[in-house]
Amino acid sequence: MNKKLTAFIHRFSFKQVGIAFIVLAALLGVQQILLHNINNYLMFSKPFFNLLQGKNLYLEYPLYYFDIYKYSPAFALLFAPLSLLSDNMGIILWNMLNATVFVLAIKHFFNNDRLCVYALLIVLLEAITSLQNLQSNCLLSGLIMLTYTHLLKRKFFQAALYVSLAAFIKIYGIAAMVLAIFFRERFKFGFASLFFLVVLFLSPLLLLNYDAFILNYKSWMEVVSISATGSQMSVMGLMQTWFGWQGSFRAVQLIGLFILLTPLVQVRYYTQIWFQQLFVASILMFVVLFNQMAESPTYIIPLAGVAIWFLSFNKPSSFDIALLLLVLLLTSLSSTDLFPRFVREQYVRPYTLKALPVLLVWIRLQWQLWFDKDAGRYKLFTQSL
Repeated sequence: MNKKLTAFIHRFSFKQVGIAFIVLAALLGVQQILLHNINNYLMFSKPFFNLLQGKNLYLEYPLYYFDIYKYSPAFALLFAPLSLLSDNMGIILWNMLNATVFVLAIKHFFNNDRLCVYALLIVLLEAITSLQNLQSNCLLSGLIMLTYTHLLKRKFFQAALYVSLAAFIKIYGIAAMVLAIFFRERFKFGFASLFFLVVLFLSPLLLLNYDAFILNYKSWMEVVSISATGSQMSVMGLMQTWFGWQGSFRAVQLIGLFILLTPLVQVRYYTQIWFQQLFVASILMFVVLFNQMAESPTYIIPLAGVAIWFLSFNKPSSFDIALLLLVLLLTSLSSTDLFPRFVREQYVRPYTLKALPVLLVWIRLQWQLWFDKDAGRYKLFTQSL
């Protein structure tokens, strides 16, 4: 990195950058309020009022918002504190919540102020994209990272709460439960997670009768199933746009899952922090790369994985630096107005190029988990926790 740029970055503490990140989130919320572009937030906040009335959350409610609600009935209840506020106040606090959880997760994960600053810079453009869309992706990626760091600190009750909340925000958040395999107390964590999952699952009964409760969960499953037939910025989208592939999404997802999990046969590395942190990065990339409904705002999640992957090196190779630059250029910058519009409209979007650099990093990461096991090459972010 250019020495002047490095010196400039080093002038700022993580506390300053973290506060700026949260303030930016609030300002992006204000921007969307002024632009009257708040439909995504309304889809989070208004279902609570349908829940109060015992309605099916998964029908069209054009008086509230456009599109169909796709989140769990439990999430509609969890959103109640913000739903009861004015929309403007709720939007600002929602964005700040997302940013705050993400910043705290970065702090817990890297355990080094300088690395934390670099991590926030790596994800910055994707965070802006997610926060401008008033989405939950910063929150979700933060919960996944917090699940791991609290497992590492043997705080299994808190870790179980984080992964359960992640699962009820977006189903694939439950993938973080796999991280328990690295710890002897995995069954303690499993029982705690089961407890929270059951409590969250049943929580809509506070407002719904039994029939409405069953109807809403059945409708949610139907909406998720219908959504599973699409294909956007995922590996499946790449295969469709590049090769005209029309095969089974499930087959590709199962192959991806197999590739994700097979490094875990190396049981002797379970206690190695570098192996654990690279696997966390792998999960963060996997849950979006192999999600057929992945959209541009979801890429803050895999970018958090990219930050973990890249900053784990004591001395990254030229190839790894090139991969990071490709991610920053083609995945992050291509979604902004700083990128040539012609290139974005004619090549990036039609050919799903946003997903490609992250996929290349994920493939590179699998190679490292199998063959690059020199622990001296890696920083141990969480060694002093």
